[in-house]
Amino acid sequence: MLTRRERNVNLDLHRQPQGDKNAGAGQYALGRILVADGQITPEQLECALRRQAASGLRLGEELIQAGHASRSQVDGGLQMQRKLLAYALVAAVALVPLAVISNAAEAAQKIAALAVSATVVASARVRMDYQATELKIGLADIARGYIEIPVASRFSVRTNSRAGYLMQFHPVGNLFESVQVKGLGELVQLGHDGGAIVQRGTQPPGLTHELSFRFTLSSDTQPGLYPWPLLLTVRPL
Repeated sequence: MLTRRERNVNLDLHRQPQGDKNAGAGQYALGRILVADGQITPEQLECALRRQAASGLRLGEELIQAGHASRSQVDGGLQMQRKLLAYALVAAVALVPLAVISNAAEAAQKIAALAVSATVVASARVRMDYQATELKIGLADIARGYIEIPVASRFSVRTNSRAGYLMQFHPVGNLFESVQVKGLGELVQLGHDGGAIVQRGTQPPGLTHELSFRFTLSSDTQPGLYPWPLLLTVRPL
């Protein structure tokens, strides 16, 4: 079932002590897999875990933002995580001695419950159809004190969480003192340090959000061409 690389990672995971402070949540935590596969170092994992405790982001997003791992490395780690979990489930079921199974109905119930607990994980993923990448600020914007950008983000969110999801806006640079976000029903005001917007409940499949922004510029902002000043991430509730 496993490639040589996956087998080596699996063996290394079982050699690691369970009390390891970088273990994360479980034997097959993403961080443990990436370290065992040589994609990141234990020190980089420890740094990302500290950042995650403060930000609430997923570990993969913290590793990417810190420059410790690429998106493809994180995606590859998640794919290996799913395969190793499936392997562990199959191995556990295969090793159950027939002598301890009192009847077929009871055994089937236990196996089904184990399968559900291994596969039902809350997730949220953003699909970006359009995102402005730059912000051009002119003298007129400086004099006015703000700049408005209509329909700067167009995206949809796919999640299996019935509770909903959280949109998190992270500032890039120090261009603005506050920002108004339009397109989510009510007007939302965020500060210079960004913020979060909660979307509760089950959302219609394929629902597209179109967001417009009004940035109140910092007093020391100069005219010029800047990278887009907000980074959007999502996570399930």
